[in-house]
Amino acid sequence: MTTAHLPFRPSMRFTALAACLATALTTGAGAAPFASPGFPHNAARPYLRAEAGPVGLRPAWMQSSLLHAPAKAPSRPDHPALAPATSCEDDGSAGTLRAALVNAQDGDTVDLRQLTCSQITLQSGELASIANDLKILGPTTRTLVIDAAYAGRALGAQGSNLQIYDLTIAHGTGQARGGCIFVNGDVSLTRTTVLDCAATGMAGYGGALFAYGNLTMRSSTVQGSNATGLRAFGGGVATIGTTTLYDSTISGNTLDVQTVAFGGGIYAKAGVALHASIVSNNTAHSGNEVAYGGGIHSIQDISILDGSLVSGNVARADAKWSYGGGVNTGIYALGFNGPSIVTIEHSTISGNSVESGCNTCLISGGGINAVDSITASYSTIDDNQAKCATGSACVAEGGGLAIYGTQISSSIVLRNTTVSANSAVGGTQSGAHGRGGGLSIISLQRPFIARNSTIAFNHASTAGGGLAGQSNAFVSSELESTIVSNNDTDNGDNDIAAGWTGASLMITGAHNLVRFTSTDVTLTNPALTVDPGLLPLADNGGATATHALPAGSVALDAGSNIDLRGCDQRGFSYRRNVGSAPDIGAYEEQGEKHLFADSFDGENPCAPSP
Repeated sequence: MTTAHLPFRPSMRFTALAACLATALTTGAGAAPFASPGFPHNAARPYLRAEAGPVGLRPAWMQSSLLHAPAKAPSRPDHPALAPATSCEDDGSAGTLRAALVNAQDGDTVDLRQLTCSQITLQSGELASIANDLKILGPTTRTLVIDAAYAGRALGAQGSNLQIYDLTIAHGTGQARGGCIFVNGDVSLTRTTVLDCAATGMAGYGGALFAYGNLTMRSSTVQGSNATGLRAFGGGVATIGTTTLYDSTISGNTLDVQTVAFGGGIYAKAGVALHASIVSNNTAHSGNEVAYGGGIHSIQDISILDGSLVSGNVARADAKWSYGGGVNTGIYALGFNGPSIVTIEHSTISGNSVESGCNTCLISGGGINAVDSITASYSTIDDNQAKCATGSACVAEGGGLAIYGTQISSSIVLRNTTVSANSAVGGTQSGAHGRGGGLSIISLQRPFIARNSTIAFNHASTAGGGLAGQSNAFVSSELESTIVSNNDTDNGDNDIAAGWTGASLMITGAHNLVRFTSTDVTLTNPALTVDPGLLPLADNGGATATHALPAGSVALDAGSNIDLRGCDQRGFSYRRNVGSAPDIGAYEEQGEKHLFADSFDGENPCAPSP
């Protein structure tokens, strides 16, 4: 079970004293540097701090209780219990959990808080209930495990709504849908852990949990589960509705199938939202077909918000295509190409990988792949990779971010965001390519827009170390007050390229620093071309890691702020405009002004200008 952690609240007001405390706690000499460029993939990233237990990595800023109040799960329901369970046996006799569930009526609460045991081991198969609006309460002061002992699914709820509080449910093996938990409608988990479960069959849905409705998790964890079969959906959880996480973790789950794998951690047909949550170290693996979304897959919108982290996930296909090491939305080849947008705010996409052992195929989106659009604000996309097999003619697109751009409105949009140390590495045979180490727009002429952002230290084997895209008479891309620098290809420095034979790329906007572009790229306004001297990616304060600017950098006071944003990437209380003009890039040097950013007036110093 996870401990409550700390959501990012950009609208929260600090007093001057709080601003000083924030500075002391999140910046200064203790900020650990990041050795880039030239680091090995998944090398230690000091700005992400390891945390004990299964929850993986959390950004350093989430550790300080002085900055943010803990996320609170809803209070316990006030409904009277159906009857307190009085026995830890599983023989179906009066007072057992099994009897209470069988006899439960709509709206009832099954209360396990008075039990003194630490484990109920199931001996008669799956626990079952047909009640609607059913609640199950576990103890708050100790762990109570419902152990299915690998003899079947732990719990099957045929009712329309199930709520589980303060339990650990483990070691279930369900046929087809839900290794530990099956729900015929909506389900919510609060301070609950579901672990070490398996969904098997011709098509496995939800290694730990399957729901025909929506799933909501609050301060809960799903880990170490798997779904197998010819094809499978959701190594951790699978829902036909939406999946929404608050301060929760989906970690260490797997799909391992022969045909198509959808979502190593989460499959949610109707969309996903993460709030101060972690999706880490999940894997979607296909032996003979396609893998979609090592961490998350949906055909609808996906939102990653409030200091969330998507890290260490892998989508791998041995023989064919693979999409979205961390996140995938939509399925281009199967026609699920409608509007579907990935939104990232105040969050980190780090250390994910999309891979294939194919001879001739395309893989895309080491961090995120979308058929429609991606929008990132106040976020960091780093150390993700799209990697083809050596000796193949495989094409790799978008080490960090990639879109197909199936809608007229499709685009990649970055605001106050850092894209760093991602890579797109194609095969080594004729026809192989690696394009857009940081980001790539793949098949259609759609724009990218980057404002007050930093795209640096990315690598592509063929073209566009930083970014690759196309334009035509009706579509051009835009950079504004953005650094695109220190990106390269196997043939040397290359920050921006169209990347396709005969293609071209026109970029509008001003106040940029772009060091090296291919001859197929036109900047409508001159950009600075001097090395900005970016410092290593580090915890420089705020919710996400940034590249600070050293004293004397040409990027200082040389930018603009056409969005009238009050803050740089780090958010409250790091002002966007300090000095004679804003700095170029995602980071704004604060000088001494940050200590008393609110000038004691109680106003939000990061509010947009009038």
